[in-house]
Amino acid sequence: MLISALVLSLAGWGDAFLYVILPLDAAGMGVSVAWIGVLLSINKFIRLGGNHIVAVSISRSGYKSMVVVGAVLATLTTLSYGLTPPIWVWLAARAGWGLAFASLRICAMGYATEGKKMGVYLGTSSAIYAFGPMSALLVGPLIVARISVQNTFLIFGTVTAMAIPLAFLLPKDTKAIYQPLSGKFPRPHWFDGLIFTTALADGILVVTLGALLLNKGMSEAMALGATSLFLAVKRLGVVVVGPLSGWLADRWRLTSVFLLSIGGFVIGLGLIGSELIIVGVVVAFMSHAVNLALSPGVAVSIQPTAKKISAFSALTTWLDLGTAFGVLLGGIILVQLTTSIVYFGLIVMVGAFTLMTYRNVIQHHRI
Repeated sequence: MLISALVLSLAGWGDAFLYVILPLDAAGMGVSVAWIGVLLSINKFIRLGGNHIVAVSISRSGYKSMVVVGAVLATLTTLSYGLTPPIWVWLAARAGWGLAFASLRICAMGYATEGKKMGVYLGTSSAIYAFGPMSALLVGPLIVARISVQNTFLIFGTVTAMAIPLAFLLPKDTKAIYQPLSGKFPRPHWFDGLIFTTALADGILVVTLGALLLNKGMSEAMALGATSLFLAVKRLGVVVVGPLSGWLADRWRLTSVFLLSIGGFVIGLGLIGSELIIVGVVVAFMSHAVNLALSPGVAVSIQPTAKKISAFSALTTWLDLGTAFGVLLGGIILVQLTTSIVYFGLIVMVGAFTLMTYRNVIQHHRI
């Protein structure tokens, strides 16, 4: 059901634009510089534990009710950004957004994997979601140039509020949704390690992209513009490549297209390590877009149907953990190590987990 993906798309406007505007105009938003990093990362760390809490809630109350809760939370948090709140409200809002995103993302995965054409639904769902934040990044600067930052977020909050009536349009959940799920986090396996390492590599790439471009001789202004362009291309890649990869996954085997995307990602990392930065970044971002779109399908193929929600909980947690560590480590390791060592080291990690996943998971489960 693609309505859930549209709800997630509308919910992401405020968060996407906050990453751009808060570092540039923290004072105008009533935030001290010391709190910028905390506010932009706390939602990710909240999801590390929140993904499983949300999964348990879904197993007891169903997808639809959690989509409604997520839509309401997303609306309230986005509107709060425009009210210049005290720091404790900021912290509560960012934590609330972390839980809202966890809920909406897992539910979108659940709906997308229910149909027979799982690949197409997964690819289209990821494209619909990416379109929302991409739109916010494009129109946000234009609106801010004419009105205040606060009013911009109030407008975005109104856009997000449209997700609430959409959530109520979702059909009632079937009995199959209500799955017994324990409070214990599932034991990790090689596929979880692969998701973690690819997310780690992508996080490192995103946070070091500006430095890589500066090292190529670009001025700070050019590097800033190029970085913004590449990040927009990263979002656009999901919109364009997502549905195509899903169609290919249904025509061929889903795991075959998934493994090809890992191969493309490794090639992109190799090009970056060989100083072919621009080509390498595009290849890596596009390949990772396919990887993100299809990974829920692989996760649910590994687990029995009765453990579907548990599989999504593990997938999203390892994805968030890898991204968080990538962002955290990226700025540190590039200062200590050369580009070649960093990116060829990542190739070894991703390659090793890909091989072990293929041998111990994909071949074992014959998927």
